[in-house]
Amino acid sequence: MSQENMEAAREVFEQWRRGDFSGIDSLPDDFEVVTAREMPDAATYHGKDAREWLWAWVGSFDSLRMEPVELTDVDDRVLAEFVQRGVPRGGSSPVEVRTWSLTTRRDGHIRRVELFLSRDQALEAAGLSE
Repeated sequence: MSQENMEAAREVFEQWRRGDFSGIDSLPDDFEVVTAREMPDAATYHGKDAREWLWAWVGSFDSLRMEPVELTDVDDRVLAEFVQRGVPRGGSSPVEVRTWSLTTRRDGHIRRVELFLSRDQALEAAGLSE
């Protein structure tokens, strides 16, 4: 199962690297996204609200790409370190944000994504604290 999860994560990041976020629409109704606690809108979003949150994030950029730095197999989850690069909507200066996610898949679908702005927080959530 973990190899399947790693391959799925690689496929998603390949789409995101190209700026293709169309997979958001196919996330299941029991999908949830947990935003980083440092974010102004920090919360856990479910189903339609989670998809809308993701689209709002993508839509806040004129261009956005997400490139993986490292993917780590953590039992039934994948810990990803990735870099988000883009130009905020209406802006002219590109931004770059290093981000971590912990993704849970079940029955062939992404069910939960937890976002972190700190490597230490991501490692702790994955049970890999140093």
